[in-house]
Amino acid sequence: MDRNEVGRFVAIARRAWAIPRHRLAERLRRADQYGPFGAGMQIASESPVTKFERELSATPTESFPVGIVMERKDVRRGAWSVPSWRALAVLTGERLADQPRQKTLLQSADGVNQYLCSGFRIDLYRDAAEHYWFNLTGGRPALFVLCRADENGELEPWRVTADHTESQSLVESGGVAFPAPIPPEVLEVLERFITEHFRPEPARKRRRERWTDSEKT
Repeated sequence: MDRNEVGRFVAIARRAWAIPRHRLAERLRRADQYGPFGAGMQIASESPVTKFERELSATPTESFPVGIVMERKDVRRGAWSVPSWRALAVLTGERLADQPRQKTLLQSADGVNQYLCSGFRIDLYRDAAEHYWFNLTGGRPALFVLCRADENGELEPWRVTADHTESQSLVESGGVAFPAPIPPEVLEVLERFITEHFRPEPARKRRRERWTDSEKT
């Protein structure tokens, strides 16, 4: 995957931030009404378990390969320079399959480095379908890149998830997580997965309480 192709994927992913909440909700409603769409992906074995990973089932229901574009920028704070990281995009495609975990420098200029981190997978669990639904119908749907420090103290991604509760659990435990735009291909898979494995409860109208004696009689 050359730099021009990575740049094209990053541009597409950034445009995905602009999908309004009501459009996502409508797409999920129509998918629920007219049936699931899109071809299913292969089942894969579970990734290594850590204390932050959700133990929902022996293996994920679906799993597919992705890559991550991370950006590192040196920020001056007084006499010191500290690194600032963010996730620019999550990439998809068959060429990302069976790649080892590695970080490749894409470009470097003016203290800003961009890396392609390959060898990752997004695992979808049937028991987490409700969490994916809340993610997509929330204010800003995203994938979450969970990071930890390597032996040199540098941040490195170790998991990508569509479950916002995993991201929250990691951050509450002192870890680091970055949101990233959802690529259109992943968005379609998530919508189909949700319609197959989750049905939201219909809204119930609350019965009005009667407070006066006249209303009680």
